Amino acid sequence: MSRDNSPDPGESPLANDTIRETALRVARETLERRWPADRFELELESEREARWSHVFDRSHYAATFHVFELADTARVSLDASGAIRAVRFPVDAREADEGKPVSSEPPAPHLATARTAAEEVARGSGRWRTLRSRVVKLIAGEGGAGSIDAIVRLFALAPEGPMTLDLDATSGERIAFFVPALLRGSKGGRPLSRREVALRIQGEGVLPREVELERADLEDAGGARLWRLRFHASGLDQCGQAVVCAHARTGVIAGLTASFRARVRLGRTVSHERAASLIEKALPLLLGPDSRLAVIIQGAIVGRGKPRAGWVGTALTGEGEVARVALAGDEVETSFGGKLQRARVGPERAVLVNEARRRRSATTLTHEPLHEE
Repeated sequence: MSRDNSPDPGESPLANDTIRETALRVARETLERRWPADRFELELESEREARWSHVFDRSHYAATFHVFELADTARVSLDASGAIRAVRFPVDAREADEGKPVSSEPPAPHLATARTAAEEVARGSGRWRTLRSRVVKLIAGEGGAGSIDAIVRLFALAPEGPMTLDLDATSGERIAFFVPALLRGSKGGRPLSRREVALRIQGEGVLPREVELERADLEDAGGARLWRLRFHASGLDQCGQAVVCAHARTGVIAGLTASFRARVRLGRTVSHERAASLIEKALPLLLGPDSRLAVIIQGAIVGRGKPRAGWVGTALTGEGEVARVALAGDEVETSFGGKLQRARVGPERAVLVNEARRRRSATTLTHEPLHEE
């Protein structure tokens, strides 16, 4: 009755390489809302392949990125053979811009040599342990023909920790992120009021218009102070909620988890009494002669095609063990001991359905009452 953690065969998650590239692009776009593009570098630390998420109600991909922030600049002089002539560190912006740009790029090994030399000198200063680098400019050198000076930007690992990102594995849509570095400086100064931070968040345009603030808490966590706000959809077209983590003093959004989905119209279902009668007629066939229905509530059955209105709940076997049960239309399905069984209930008796199925169904609670026939 419930989905396992494997990707849903009925959907088409993006290929691993594609979703990884999408995640890096989305991660950069997320951070570029606050930092210039040349201020940071991102490096994939870990990822979790697409699997069904009951939290987001979709196939879900998660990734974690190391965040490297611009630390300093070095100027590395190479001769025509690529050997190092000198390394100047640090250099200011004016010195980095001096000189005539080269007309053609040198071989890749020359650039790798320049980056390695810059990183080694920077680490020798004792200020950083973990660095990444990028050659941003090549200037004609003073060591004769073919010599160059490489301007190397150095990026240090942000001390606040990595960035996490969650994507819809099918569409590549961002559904959650958290960047601890954006909470820097949140312990100092006066925190915003509940009203002030709510207005700033809604002005960012990251939430649907038809949302209402449900709860807001000012928290101290991990050396940072933040507002944690919970919003829920208030319109008729969407359902779901969002949790936003914001810098306590500025209102900058450092994290967001959103589960908004289009509201599904499930139509009508049978009454509670009728549903119980149909399920009880099928239980002896599915769970044994001494099984009995425990409780059912209105829900939705998600299988092939659109979700269908139905009833979900639990039943007890003759030995008193709990099994899941669901009803949609005239079909009853049970899940017990890792085994799914389904029966179609007719006017006189229930018949076991053994036809092959492309995918498992899932049961969910609805966000609004269902109509009864």
